[in-house]
This record gives sequence, structure tokens and C-alpha cells, in this order.
Amino acid sequence: MRKYIRGIVLILLILLLPCMVWAEDEPENDIEITLNWGFNGKEGNSDACLPVTATLTNHGEAFEGQLEMEVPVAGSQESDLGESLTMIGNDMDYTRSKVCVWKKNIALAAGETRQETFYLTFPWANGTVQAYLKDGSRTVQTESLSKNFSANQNIALIGVIGAQPEDVQQLDGIQISAETTEGMGDIFVSVYQMDASEIPDSWKDLGQLDALLIGPEAAISGEQWVTLHRWQQEGGILLTVEDGQDFFEVFENFLNGESRTTFFDMLSEKWGYVVSTGYDTSQIPVRKRPGLIKYFILILFYACLAGPGQYLILKKQGKRKYFWSGVTMLSVLFLGVVALLGTGTRLTAPVLTMRRMYTQQDHIWGETLQLGVQAPYNNTYQLYLDKSYHLTMSSESGYGVEEVNTDITDKVEIYEKEDCYKLTFSRLPVFAGNAFFLNRDHAVSPEEEIQIHASGDNEHIEGRWKNPTGYRIENAILVLTNRIVFLGDLEPGEEGTFSEKIHSYGNGGLEKILRKYLDLKDAEYPDYAVNAVMEQVWDAQRKETEGVCLLGTISNSDTSFEMNSGYEVDGISQFYMPVDISWQKEEGTIFCPNAEVLASVESGSATAGTNLMYGQDAVLNYDLSGLGEITEIKFFKPEYDDPKYFEPFRGQVAFYCWSSGEYETISKWEKLFDGTELEKYLSAEGTLRVRYQVADDMDVTNKNCTLPCLQITGKVVNPDA
Repeated sequence: MRKYIRGIVLILLILLLPCMVWAEDEPENDIEITLNWGFNGKEGNSDACLPVTATLTNHGEAFEGQLEMEVPVAGSQESDLGESLTMIGNDMDYTRSKVCVWKKNIALAAGETRQETFYLTFPWANGTVQAYLKDGSRTVQTESLSKNFSANQNIALIGVIGAQPEDVQQLDGIQISAETTEGMGDIFVSVYQMDASEIPDSWKDLGQLDALLIGPEAAISGEQWVTLHRWQQEGGILLTVEDGQDFFEVFENFLNGESRTTFFDMLSEKWGYVVSTGYDTSQIPVRKRPGLIKYFILILFYACLAGPGQYLILKKQGKRKYFWSGVTMLSVLFLGVVALLGTGTRLTAPVLTMRRMYTQQDHIWGETLQLGVQAPYNNTYQLYLDKSYHLTMSSESGYGVEEVNTDITDKVEIYEKEDCYKLTFSRLPVFAGNAFFLNRDHAVSPEEEIQIHASGDNEHIEGRWKNPTGYRIENAILVLTNRIVFLGDLEPGEEGTFSEKIHSYGNGGLEKILRKYLDLKDAEYPDYAVNAVMEQVWDAQRKETEGVCLLGTISNSDTSFEMNSGYEVDGISQFYMPVDISWQKEEGTIFCPNAEVLASVESGSATAGTNLMYGQDAVLNYDLSGLGEITEIKFFKPEYDDPKYFEPFRGQVAFYCWSSGEYETISKWEKLFDGTELEKYLSAEGTLRVRYQVADDMDVTNKNCTLPCLQITGKVVNPDA
């Protein structure tokens, strides 16, 4: 017996010898990892992609492996991204958490130090990141970092490029008091002195900066300028410092300028932790609902045929013994019919939903895509995305995450390969939502740009268009505040002319006018198409409060951002570009089709920009100083409104007489007033003051009042004449 035991032990030692040798020869990976938040330790709020830099120092031998950055994306949330497929979407799980793991291959020479920067999205006020350096499945080194963003509540993070140390000292730490929509706030400026090489590839990665100042000596490449200008187009504050100016002077002039209110309102939103996930892909339909009446009729027919119908037939033929076998055969047959009828609504693979926006502005063609990813099962699945896009995982919840329970954690891995991103989803519930941003931008020449040349007069806009791109822009519209012009389709590679009416709409009237004039006969989901255009119009009006923009739906956009996956992609692609309209004619007339945007509230409860009044009366000042010598003013009710929630103005209109200091009631205000009638109602500065008082029988308790629309014609004043 002992003899056998010795033999077994000897055999085991021989088998274990290679493992012992391997362990003895295993190289020591003495690699140090340090993590740093933001821009050299400075960061803004969590409502943006936050740079996290991992510094790797190799004190040992050459190393090849993988660096992983693990970030909790959302936890204890009511839903990941809503009930995204609008079908099942059961995400009401308060105990689950989700982590996103970014993976990147790393090769370090002996003694080498390298920095790798990841732009990561964190939920709400708390951020945690865990770094792993791995050699295959073996973890070589780990490091973690946690941050509470609430400490940055009153900080404005300002980047400077091309500044001298004294410029930074002047700006850093200054205190600013400002009145915002949230009340009075004290802001402390924190300055980060950047090098031009630190400008990221994507405008989204600059989201942590509240402003960026660039000096005359900054060496910035053309591609970097594309990134900076796209960031500016998306609301970033970009200030250039010319020769002879200093950084403090430029920033101070900006704070005291026209953009002051917008800047501080933007900061106040960050103080309130408004986490933006961009467009919500949860309302994008991917299947038509099953025809319930069709199934009801089929089941009723089956019940009649398989039961009493078959029984009576077999009884008449004297073959009742075949009744149960007949029921079985009919059941199988009808089950097959139901399966065939359900092929149109069946989901067997992950489905992608997208909301894509193409923009053309300042010779830059931008593309931003909000991507939703869901699967009707909880197995592991992969998605490959084109790496020419910049990828960011969206924070899907306003709830904070401090720790992740790995026993109940949903996992998304993003592996950065040479030509693509490989996304791996595992342990996710059925129809769990995952949201991503994809964006890319490039400069275009004037010959490649979509062009609109137009002028406006009275109630029409006329001009010509040219579309040299390969995209077909359906239902193109020109949008002004409270006004809209329908152009039809802009075919790819073609050009044409137009002369169209300017339509007016009040609060709630946008949907009515879109449903009347948009061509939706080929739209699979007309309601969704209308709602998408409505959202686009409201977003555009927030950008272009006094300007004009071209909007449309791109019907032939591709889905090449998805590589080798073969999953269905549902959604919409839209187009946006600002347009210059000439409102001045050669004969010297100036036309303003929507003079409501020139109003400010003197007293009462009203919102001038939305042309809305909330109470019994309001006084508005219309600044007409930029329209020359006023020759005509026309007040009129909107063509389209929503009487359910908004009632067009009925009541008394009075003009303020600047010479007498009294209001004079206008008995018939829906008319055209000429320059002679208006002379005494215009101040020396060109202000028209109007008082609106609603009629006694108007219900302003349960409804708001839409004020009259206003269009004005003026005449250019030539001082030399």
C-alpha cells in the first residue's frame, strides 16, 4: 500500500513541476497606477463627460496587457431609459446596478511612463472609478478613485490656452455674484491652463468646461478648430483673446455683455444637477402592435370550428370517434397560423433605436446620434460600432451610485479595438435600456454645403435652394419663432426655387399645422414622425430665438455605424442648419414677420418670447429701433392654435401715447396701421408700448391667453438724404 502511495505522490509531483517552474519564472510586473480626475485635478459638475487620466509607470520588465476602467453608470433607478421598445420594457428593479467597463490594450516598455485618458460619464453627484491592469485573466494592479461632485456646485471651470502664468493668476479664484433663474449665486472661477495638444477629439469631451479662452499664440490645428467650433455650436462658451488684450479683460467683457444671463442660467442648471441624456430613444416604435381584432376573429373561428362545428359535422357523418384527434389537429393548425401572423411583430434579436441629427453650420458638418440598445432576452450579446465615431455611454439616471453590488450588477463592456468598438452586454434584464452617444464632425467646403438664398416680404418667403449632398431632405421647413414655411423635399444633387407663405401658429398650434402640411403618406408611424418634428422645432427655436433655420428629415441615411452585427435599426435622422434671410428689399423696405420676438414685458404676467399671457392684463414694449422708419404694423390672431389649453386673445388693446402719457384704446386692433396712425405711439427710441386686457368672459383661470401676432414693415433711413 505504501508503495502505491509513494508512486501516486511521485506522479503528482511530476505533474505539478511545470506549474512550479512557471510560477518561479513568472515575470514580476511592478507597474504603478495613479488616477486623476478632470483637467489636472480640476473638474466641473457631473453633467458631462469627465476625463479620468490613468498614469502607468512600469518599474519592471516590458509588459503587454489590458487596462480596464470600471464605472457605475446607474443604480437604484426606476428605469434604465424608460420602457424603450414601448412593448414590454420591465425595468422597475430598484436593486440592480449597472457598470460600464472600458477596455484598452496597453504595451509598456521597461521603465516607461504613459498616460491614458478616458472620458467617462458618471451618475448625478457621486462618481467612482476602478482601474484594473490585466495580463490575460490575471489582475496585475488595481486602483480606485471616488469623487463627490457637490463640492463643485459653485465653481465655474474655465480653460485657457496660450496664457501666461500672470494671466492665470488674475483669473483663478475670482468671485462673481450673479442673479439667475435659481436666485442669487456666488461663483468662484477655477482656471485650468491647457496645452493645445489636450484638446480632445470630440466636442462632448469638452463638456466639463464652462468657458474656454484661447490666446493669439495658441497653436491649434484645423481639426481641433472643428472640435472647438462644434462645442461652441452646442452651447460652449469660446472666447478668443487678440493681440493687445489680456485674458482677464476678455472674460470681464464677456461677463458684462449680452451673453451674461445665458451664461449664468447655464451654470444654475448645473447647480441643480440637471443630468441630460439627450434625445430619449424610448418612444421610437420598432413594431406595429398586433391586430387584436384579427386575432379575436381567428380565435372565435377556431373555438366554433374545433368544438361544436367539428362535433356536428362528425356526428352527421357517424365518425364521432375522430373528435379528439380532430381537435388536436386543428389546434396544431391554428397554432401554426398564429405563429405565421406573428412574424411581423416577433423580436428574436437585439434591436437598436436611434435619433440622429445632422447639422451644417459655419462650414462644419456635424453628426450626433443617440443610440438605444435592447434585447428581448438576457443572454450575452455583442455589438460592433464604427470607430470613426466618438462613443460615450449616457448616464441614464439622476440617482447616485457609491458602490456596486457585483452579485446583481448588469454589465456593459466597451473594448476599443483598432477599427471598431466591441460592446458586450451581459447579465442584463429583458429589454433593459442602454444609451450611447455617437458623434463625428468634419469641415466642408462651400461647394459641399446645402445652400438656401431667400428673402422675405409681406407674408411670403421666396428664394432658391441647392443640395449637393447625397442626402434626401424630406419635408424641409424654414422655422422662425411663431412662424413656419413649408418647402417640400430637397432632392440630393439637385437645386430649385420656392415661393411660399409664412404661416403663424400660437401655443399648442404647432402640431395642427404640421399635420396639415407635412407629407406623411409614406411614413410608417405618422404620429411619431410629427412628434419628432415638433421636438426638433422647439429645440431649434431655443437656439435661434430671432433667426431662421432649415429643418428636415433625412430619408436615405445609412446605418453603417453598426458593423458586422446585423441587428435591426429603427429611428429617425434629421437635419438642422441656420439660414440667413434677407428682410430688406432693394427699394429700402425692411420686413419683420414676427415682431413678437422684439417684445419685453413692462408689467403683468406674460412671456414675450412665447407670446403668452397668464392673467387679466399685461403691458409689453416692442423695440422697433432696428426697423428704420415704421410704415406699417399689423396685429392678427395666429392661424393655428390649441383651444383646449390656450385661448386666442379677446379684449381691449391700448397704445401708449408718449406725448400725453396716457393709453389710448384701439377699437379695432386686427387691422393694418400705417405710419401716420402710429406716429404718436412710437417713442423717440422706436418703442411701441401696448397694453392688453382680456375680455370679462375669457377664462384665464383654467386657460392661458395667446397674444396677437405682429408683423411690421419699415423703411431704411438714409441720414445723407
